[in-house]
Amino acid sequence: MNKEGNIDFYKFLIKSCKFSVTEMKQDHDHPLKTATQINTKRLYKFNWTLSIVLSPYDEFARMEWPIHPSIRTALPEGLGFVASIIIWRSYTKSYKQHMLMNIEQTRLIEKNNSLQALAVQDPLTGLLNRTRFVDLVRAQLHKQNNKEASILIIDIDFFKHVNDQFGHPAGDQVLKDLSAMLMRYFPPPSLSARLGGEEFIIFLPNTHIKQARQLAEMLRENIATFPFSYKHHTIHITASFGIAQATHSFQHSYSKADQALYIAKQNGRNRVVVIST
Repeated sequence: MNKEGNIDFYKFLIKSCKFSVTEMKQDHDHPLKTATQINTKRLYKFNWTLSIVLSPYDEFARMEWPIHPSIRTALPEGLGFVASIIIWRSYTKSYKQHMLMNIEQTRLIEKNNSLQALAVQDPLTGLLNRTRFVDLVRAQLHKQNNKEASILIIDIDFFKHVNDQFGHPAGDQVLKDLSAMLMRYFPPPSLSARLGGEEFIIFLPNTHIKQARQLAEMLRENIATFPFSYKHHTIHITASFGIAQATHSFQHSYSKADQALYIAKQNGRNRVVVIST
């Protein structure tokens, strides 16, 4: 019996008699009047006003009926047996166990999906993480067949000042907003990743470094004029860019772009520097 007072499972037990149960009948439209027939020369029936809730897996089971307390037998007196109804809780328990198993399975799936996402994504920004980015770029460079491609590294200027002045939550919001901007500027098949801290990297397939520089200049100007915000604060930032042509060696290309970024910072920041390989 469930907590609403309805029967989830029922079983019939006939004691002290030589009769056998031969048939069970149920009517979904009315309370269960005829429950069983007795195998004798003459058929007798148990009559009661008991309503049964069927399997909770069935659509019909969503309609629960109240239980009435009276059970009336139509058998002649003196036959010398007792009819009993035993209400089991096992069905309810098995249903709850089934539901708990489903909940646990759902949790495991969600946890597995989260772990898979952590393996390829930066948890704060949703961009690729460094490891996944490097793997994908190396695969792309292997398939480039001497086609031009560029690598672009971006570093937010004086980002520590943002955290110190507005707090780390504000800094995190700036990183997320800038990441969204990068995804708009460099949609697939470009690849965008967060290297760590306030540093980002972009892989631009089929893009000459001259074109990459034009794109970087547009983005640099947009970053410098965009009003990043956190709560009631408006935050202004600038960024430095280093660009290099991508070669078959990712490490070589990355080193050149990083060198260009270093020069941009040394020369006053908020600028784009290109190094040809």
